[in-house]
Amino acid sequence: GGEITGLDVANPEQNADDEVQIVADHLVTKDKSLRHHPNKAAHKTPHYVEYVRVKAKRAQMSIAERIPKRELERVLKGKGVKQRSALVDEVMEVIHSTEG
Repeated sequence: GGEITGLDVANPEQNADDEVQIVADHLVTKDKSLRHHPNKAAHKTPHYVEYVRVKAKRAQMSIAERIPKRELERVLKGKGVKQRSALVDEVMEVIHSTEG
């Protein structure tokens, strides 16, 4: 391989020690050190737990809009502990019956 001089690429700053190669017609770099250290990368990506919490809150608000409170209490009452899949099935039955 040869060296390319005066190349202006719209990429983030690179370390001068990084290796640059052309692989399958693409410019590929092998970084000698991490660009984003783990202690700084956490602030760049959303936390999965926060994603799940927001999704659960949206589902809770949607259920509250679609099912009357008394009907939801009736579904949740009286049968003790339920498996999640059985509870989801019952809630979906109530939603379909109130919509149709």
